[in-house]
Amino acid sequence: MFCFFYLLGQLPLATAVLLTFTAPLFVPWLAKLFLNEPLSRRLLATVVVGFLGVVLALKPASGLFTPMALIGVLGGLLAATSMISMRTLAQTEPPSRVVFYYTLCGTVVSLPGIWMNQDIPESMGLLMLLAIAAIATVAQLLAVKGYAVASASRMGLYTFAAIGFSILLGWAIWHETPDTTALAGMGLVLFAVLSARDAQHPSSGYNRASIHPSVKSS
Repeated sequence: MFCFFYLLGQLPLATAVLLTFTAPLFVPWLAKLFLNEPLSRRLLATVVVGFLGVVLALKPASGLFTPMALIGVLGGLLAATSMISMRTLAQTEPPSRVVFYYTLCGTVVSLPGIWMNQDIPESMGLLMLLAIAAIATVAQLLAVKGYAVASASRMGLYTFAAIGFSILLGWAIWHETPDTTALAGMGLVLFAVLSARDAQHPSSGYNRASIHPSVKSS
């Protein structure tokens, strides 16, 4: 997150967002290395298709091939590592505990920055920050629940869906009409997300019973 917020002040918005969505490109390799999850060609192809959809939807104008972009790639790698960690913890810990310690660690790491920038936002800004925090907490809880029943690679693919939702919200709230390229990108992202459930190798066998022995499959 630090990498992303730093890039917002250094690169165009579309480029900064695109670089953060490099995380799903790293997840299958890290999942294979640390979780021994299957790594199939079909899965890799699905990830690439989803990322190409993100590129079409965001249309980064500049800054994509600069040294500053390396910070975005680093942020993507760190985000992928976080996904792997959540997948591991979700197998043994309840979502509330994972999110609590995730937030606690993030708060502790952020303390130096808070101390150096002690500007208190106005009431409206504070309300917006609280709303963002509440929405992010719910999203994190749902994500951890997802990692308990799906592989890290598939969950990484599902994050691409955020691009489609952002375009739809932009159209509904700010009346931003997506062009043909953006719609084509949304189509590729939707195709990748829908294909994710079938992209795993058949032998992967991810289900509740394999993760939580106490839950019997019907």
